[in-house]
Amino acid sequence: MPSTESLLSLEPFAAGNPTGFASPADIKNAYDRARLIGRHYALSLQDIVSLSPRFWAFHLDLIHAESGNALVILTTHLNLCIGTLGDYLPERPDLQPLAEKLLNFDLVGQFLLTEVGWGVDADELKSTATLQPDGTFELHTPHEQAAKFMSWTTPDAAMPSGGIVFARLIVQNEDRGIRPFWVMLHDGQAMEPGVVSHALPKRAGAPAVDHAVTTFTHKHLPFTALLGTLTKPSNPATHFASIIHRASIGTLSISTVNVPCLKLSTYTAARYSSRRHVSSPSGTPIPILAYRTQQRPLLHALAHAFVWEAAAQHAASLFTAAKADPALQAATAIPFKCAIQRSTQRILSSLADCCGAQGLYEHNAIISCQSLMRGNSLAEGDVVVIAIRLVSELLLSGQQLPSSRYPDAPVVRASDAKL
Repeated sequence: MPSTESLLSLEPFAAGNPTGFASPADIKNAYDRARLIGRHYALSLQDIVSLSPRFWAFHLDLIHAESGNALVILTTHLNLCIGTLGDYLPERPDLQPLAEKLLNFDLVGQFLLTEVGWGVDADELKSTATLQPDGTFELHTPHEQAAKFMSWTTPDAAMPSGGIVFARLIVQNEDRGIRPFWVMLHDGQAMEPGVVSHALPKRAGAPAVDHAVTTFTHKHLPFTALLGTLTKPSNPATHFASIIHRASIGTLSISTVNVPCLKLSTYTAARYSSRRHVSSPSGTPIPILAYRTQQRPLLHALAHAFVWEAAAQHAASLFTAAKADPALQAATAIPFKCAIQRSTQRILSSLADCCGAQGLYEHNAIISCQSLMRGNSLAEGDVVVIAIRLVSELLLSGQQLPSSRYPDAPVVRASDAKL
């Protein structure tokens, strides 16, 4: 059999032919949806900063399973951008007008932390913000690996956007650690001077959003763009964890969106199973829902949806109560994320199988929900990396975790036996 390797050099196989980029119309629709949902909920700054019940309830709304592209915009805008900005408002009342614009969705907020070459090790990022003799800053991307990765920064939605950009503060040639800076990215029509956004292809199976690679070329910033002080932190690791702490909130909050995804997908599969008919041995049409092979995965998924919803609410209450204890928050959010991700991916696959060929189409939501939540496996920390890091830190610190309210439950007894 002759090799087909030579065919790969021919034009139909040339790299770049299947672009897979989202259209500007689809991107605009995602932002329009996000603005409608955001204004409907109208979360206050206090809701976001204090992690109120309304903040957590927002993530359990079924609309997110239908509008995954709006969800990724909203969670960044509300939790990461506004949440981080809210930390500085008590000492920076001049930021209040900016916060109000963001809360009203007159301006879309971004969060530019990770870089092409630095993801879960973002504390090694290479973007720089150098203090100039006149008191301003120069924000710069020193090389391609230091470009900001994944944030949606194109002007295709025709909606003005700014973001919190993390960079190394350089003062008189001294690296004083990473700081957040507020940076306008574009006015909804054109990019700001010194800012370039390179659109990334659409994620496979996921709703359209304008993920991009973003670079800064000697971008001039006023002194007020700095969030924080010029002082070099005594403990860089602790300082870095404190300025990106909203990401740990996202570890839990985005993971709870698995619940509406489970609910909607179970409903879709159940409706399909009740409408799809086959002939019985006697020739009488019967719905495939009458068969145990359809009933079992549907009931299994429904049970998981209810259990995970209760678990999400319980985890949210534990997380909020442990606001002064980041280690306990991590010990709540990370196991929840790891467990619900694995459970949901397995169940969504079985639900798609229940729907035959129709389960493969995005408009039926099951596959798009699965892809959306697969993205969550990486957002706010890759599940494998954060799990390893959590266990290592718990073992080294000797941190005592709260006991279960149900010590005789089989899963608790199994866990205690392993420890």
